[in-house]
Amino acid sequence: MPDLRQPQGGTKKLHGIQVRSKADIDAQNQMIEARKAQEAAKKERERERAKLDNAINPSAAERGEDGFAIPDPEHMTPEQSQEMLQVFALQQMDRLQKAAGQFQREHYELALDTLEPLIPVLDDLADKGPDADPSVYDFKDEVDIELAQLTDASFRPDGYMPSLGVQALGRELKADCLYYLDRADEGLDTATKALRWDPWNAQIHLRRASFLDMKRDEDELEKELERTYPLIARDIDMAGYHFYRALNLIHTQRIPLGVAHLVAFKDFDTDHELADVDPMLAQLDEGLHHPGVFASIDSKEAKRRLRRAGEHYGPSETGKCALMRALEKAVATGQRDAVQDLASRYRRLLKTQGDHDRLEEILLGKKVSEF
Repeated sequence: MPDLRQPQGGTKKLHGIQVRSKADIDAQNQMIEARKAQEAAKKERERERAKLDNAINPSAAERGEDGFAIPDPEHMTPEQSQEMLQVFALQQMDRLQKAAGQFQREHYELALDTLEPLIPVLDDLADKGPDADPSVYDFKDEVDIELAQLTDASFRPDGYMPSLGVQALGRELKADCLYYLDRADEGLDTATKALRWDPWNAQIHLRRASFLDMKRDEDELEKELERTYPLIARDIDMAGYHFYRALNLIHTQRIPLGVAHLVAFKDFDTDHELADVDPMLAQLDEGLHHPGVFASIDSKEAKRRLRRAGEHYGPSETGKCALMRALEKAVATGQRDAVQDLASRYRRLLKTQGDHDRLEEILLGKKVSEF
C-alpha cells in the first residue's frame, strides 16, 4: 500500500493537514484584537508599564522574564490591582498576537521563542494562581460555551470564570508550532493541557489527533476522533475530522471506507484551504492497481457509503444546536459582528435548503434550536 505520510502534490504533510488555515489565523487575530481592546487600560501604556515594573513578582523576575510576570496585588488598592491585571492581560495578548503572526509566516521556531516566556507564567497561574480554580475556563468563543452546556450537565454559564491568562489559546498555538516541527510527544502533551481550559474546542482535539496520527497510535486516534465529533461546529473542523478519520481507516486496512471520508473531506474544504486530496486518491488507485476506481467516487456516493457503514458525514445535532444557539443569542442582543461571523460559519457548515431556511428564521429573530 502506498505510504500516505510522504509529502506529495503540494500537500505539506500528508500525515496531517493544516487544520488551522490562513482564514482561521486571521479570525483568531481579530478575536485577539477585540480582547485587547476590552482589556486595555484607560491610561497611557507607558505609565501602566512603569507601574507594572514596580509590582513584579520576585520569583518571576528571577526567572529572567523581562517584566512579564503575574502582578502582586498585596500592597495595592483595588483600583491599582485592576490596572495591573489589565496591563498583564494586554502583555499576554501582545505576545500571543506576535507569535500568531510568526506562525502564519511559517516561522515556527521563532513563534516558539516568542511564546517561551508566556508558558511558565501560565503554568504559575494554573498551579497556584487564580486559574487553578476548576471553574475557570479559557473559551475560544460563544459556541464552545454552548457546547459546554449541551454536553456537560454540571456546567453553568453563570458559574464559570474567565481565565486570567490565555491558557487554551497560548497552548493551542504552541501545539500548532510543535506539529510543524514534528515534535509529537511534546505537542501531544501541550494539546492535552490546552484541553483543560477549553475541553469543547474541536480544533484542539483535532490537533491532538494529528499528533496521535504522527505517532501512529491508531486506537487512540479513533477514540480521539469520536470525542471530537460532537464538538464540531465549523466546516474546517468537519474537514479535519474526515481527513484524520480517512487516514485512520486507511492505515488499518479499511481502505474503501477511508476513501469515502477523503471524498467527503472535499465537501467541507470547498476553498481548498487545507489540502488537495485528489493526488492521494490517485496514489491509492495506482498502489492497488485499479486506476480511476477511487478517484471517480463522487460526493453523493461517498455520503451513501458512510451512512451505510454507520460513519459520520455532516456535523452532529449537538454541534448544529450549539451554533444555532450562539447565533440566536447574538441576534437577540444585537451583536452585528458576531451575527455576521456565525451566519457565515452556519452557511459553510450546513448546506441543505432546510438548513438555509432555518438560518433565515434565526436572522429574523426566531428561536429554532432544539436538542
